[in-house]
Amino acid sequence: MAIEWTFDLIDGNSGDLTTAGWSIDMSGIATGYTGPAQGNIYAAVTDPSTGCPQIGATHPANPQALLRRIQIVSLSPEEVRALFQYRDVFSVANLSVGATLNQDQTNVDFEGTPLSVEYTYPDDYLLDPSLAGKTVKQGGLLTKGIPAMTRVYTIKSTINPEQLAADFVGKCNSVIWKGFPIYTWRCDAITGDSTDFEVTWLTALIFQYKRGEPQPGNPGQFFGWGSKNYFIDPQTGKPPDDLVEGTGVKNIDVYEQIDFNQLGI
Repeated sequence: MAIEWTFDLIDGNSGDLTTAGWSIDMSGIATGYTGPAQGNIYAAVTDPSTGCPQIGATHPANPQALLRRIQIVSLSPEEVRALFQYRDVFSVANLSVGATLNQDQTNVDFEGTPLSVEYTYPDDYLLDPSLAGKTVKQGGLLTKGIPAMTRVYTIKSTINPEQLAADFVGKCNSVIWKGFPIYTWRCDAITGDSTDFEVTWLTALIFQYKRGEPQPGNPGQFFGWGSKNYFIDPQTGKPPDDLVEGTGVKNIDVYEQIDFNQLGI
């Protein structure tokens, strides 16, 4: 007679719901073992063909809970009782935040006004007589610290972080995320550790925020992770003060975009 399992017995079933999710215990009895008495426990739980759930299997009523432990007791040479312990692996993500200043170049002030200086050459300027008495305007290019926030989410999941990394690392948010505009958050890294033969992963997802330069003519809007490129006057080594947005200065979107809301964090 083949081994058969009977589950969902009232006696021995229990559950516990906390902020970390469900802990569910399900009991079962296996009968029909005909081999050596000392092998009944092993045979009942290690052969999937008997119908016994294997470590890492999902709970029949809660797919977020995975089988983490099996406790077995021999009742007789032909019969064993087991307690199957399931635990939720999709807990609320832990969050760490911080902020630093990243150095970036700009030709505008904090309000988006182009930098500009001018100089009137004296009438007796001899180094270049063609400039004598003329007023020359010149743009500026400065380095300033731009706020860069960092968010680190830690989650427990069954998804291999290698796949997440391939999909998200090096990309920016394509839609509003956490209340911030498009293209202002970049996924910098995704790493993970598994201690149960890759059944579950403790995964860290690292994001960095960059407001970027103000968008001329769009109050409150910024370029985010876009890279600004300026025309440089070869005579002065500086950008002219009257650069036109879209021609003399352009914002280049260098990163692909993806919807970070897909991560569910």
